[in-house]
Amino acid sequence: MIEGQVTGIADGAVTGWIAGASDADGWVEAVVHGEGPVGRARAEPSDDGRLHFAIALPDRLQDGRIRFIDVRPVGSDRPLDGGPGLFDGGLVE
Repeated sequence: MIEGQVTGIADGAVTGWIAGASDADGWVEAVVHGEGPVGRARAEPSDDGRLHFAIALPDRLQDGRIRFIDVRPVGSDRPLDGGPGLFDGGLVE
């Protein structure tokens, strides 16, 4: 089972980590509710034993609309914990 968490949005990318994936399975995607996938990235190993990711978000999402984003392993329907809302490129708590 793959565990993970979205930790925030930094420099125009959704960031977080996953654990329990093999190196070959380290791909994650960001999915905007009602719009579909908007980006993918490969999570890279870190000293803490987790795979960390930063999925670049398209500039078109910075239009002032509130959006909700899930991050999930590619090929899975189960989102990671902590999916943020996005408003004009910033995190809504």
